[in-house]
Amino acid sequence: MDNLENEELNKFILDSFSLGNELFVTNFSSTQPKLTDWMKNNRKILGDNPTVRYQSFFLSNNLEYLISGSLKNLEFITFQLYSLKNNENIPTNVISTRDFKYIEDSNFELIVSPKLYLQKNMLQTSLNDYILIIREFYKTDSLKDNFTSNIKIKEIHNIKDKKNFNLNISPQKITDFIQGIIVSTFNLYDQLKGSSNAEIENKYKLALFPTKGNYYEGEIIELNDDEIYEITVYNLPQNFNFIWTFYNIFSRTPDYKKYNIYLNNYNVEYYSKNSFKFYLSKYKINNLKNNLETGGYSRGVLSLRITEEKIPDNFDYSIRKIKINQIN
Repeated sequence: MDNLENEELNKFILDSFSLGNELFVTNFSSTQPKLTDWMKNNRKILGDNPTVRYQSFFLSNNLEYLISGSLKNLEFITFQLYSLKNNENIPTNVISTRDFKYIEDSNFELIVSPKLYLQKNMLQTSLNDYILIIREFYKTDSLKDNFTSNIKIKEIHNIKDKKNFNLNISPQKITDFIQGIIVSTFNLYDQLKGSSNAEIENKYKLALFPTKGNYYEGEIIELNDDEIYEITVYNLPQNFNFIWTFYNIFSRTPDYKKYNIYLNNYNVEYYSKNSFKFYLSKYKINNLKNNLETGGYSRGVLSLRITEEKIPDNFDYSIRKIKINQIN
């Protein structure tokens, strides 16, 4: 690793311990639920996204919760449940505010419960569900960073036989969680390089908390100062919610307030219907449209996430590395 990556490694490990401590020590209660902001104070792990706020709380399978909030300044919110099976995070039920039937003046309420409610926005839990991750999607990083989340969570319907989740989980979980973050992050990079370790993959493949219904792609990036990647995207409509993001080898974004490290359906410039071309260089190239930067990193991952259930059958993209002076 070079000096830039060595500095990032230390921050990555500290952030992993920071989140593990906050989740499993400070906010580890399902009978008095408290939201944890995963990326607060510029904490970056597991593929942080500049335009998304991630929050979570632990839940018990015999309790009900009411989540309230507003879609003001937001595009949409997803609520993804995860079960813990054999120490793996299995995504179960999910719902988006795009699926809500009951929203009044951008305000909403969502019931999270093992029971089924009619004529209410609800997310039904299953027996092994233990955590709910809430993802708030914004058009830009500045909107997200300058807007305080108004989501609130409370337990409803007081039940006599309360069963706090933390009574049923081993203290080893915090160690497993931190180890899972670190190992799965490096394993993901190795998989994209085509040298994945099957044993590690099976143990940690779900440590990244994937979201059901999302489409993911990733490309390994290696750049010299005089090189640039040219990526051509075919048949991806602008009304789809997508984002291309550069991450270093620790699945962390460079400083997105300083560098252009993401391209989404709100800031991309198309050259024809449903198709566009963009570039990835170490630093910004003057007068080049759709230009992303690595912030000085020589290697990392270019990631694509599409938050749509169905994408066009003819969607595709091509990627090639050229010299900067070869740009058309």
